[in-house]
Amino acid sequence: MSMQCDHVICFEGNAGTGKTTCCAAMVEKVEGHFLPEYTETLDAELRQVLMCSFEHKTDDDESHVWRNAEKHRAALLTQKRSRPVLVDTSLVSVVAFGCARRKFNRGGNVAATIRTYQNLLSTGQILLPDKIVHLTVSEDVRQARLVKRGSCHPFLARTDVSRYLDNVRLEFFRRYLPRDCWVCVDTSAFSLTEATTRVADELEKLEPRQMTDAFTAWLSSFSY
Repeated sequence: MSMQCDHVICFEGNAGTGKTTCCAAMVEKVEGHFLPEYTETLDAELRQVLMCSFEHKTDDDESHVWRNAEKHRAALLTQKRSRPVLVDTSLVSVVAFGCARRKFNRGGNVAATIRTYQNLLSTGQILLPDKIVHLTVSEDVRQARLVKRGSCHPFLARTDVSRYLDNVRLEFFRRYLPRDCWVCVDTSAFSLTEATTRVADELEKLEPRQMTDAFTAWLSSFSY
């Protein structure tokens, strides 16, 4: 199954950088569709599986959770292929999250997750971005936003974890992607309106790129 859309713009970044807010605000600007982050596409049972595994630090294979989430994302796009799609995170964040859990002894089977995404890529069963906006923010601003929002998992709120996640993302962007299809935007000093305007300006400078080969090469670089 091949999924084609006018443009797929992915917003990556840590909790508190403004991904969801900025993504939703951008929908009106580009007259597109909004695809929410992964946990929003999971039913209650699968969400509970993921959270229990996370909390108990097991080495369970959760690849069925991510496969189900990708299937739900694809279903949401069935009737939305002729307009831009703005995506709140992609497999970049899923893999980075798995790597962080391994590094900080939170369990999970990142090798199984990577194999799952390799299979999804090889069979064309996944929506890939053709432009990426990586949102960053100073740690003090991020922590203030997380306190105000009050719904972030403590592990993802940690400064050392957020830095590690950004390093994994940036390693992929810088090493595997053409420089003209992704951009980093620091939202620390901007209001929502200002951040949305800045992102819109930066998006105009980006060129859409086919990223299947880049993602495939990146996943193949992991050794677990």
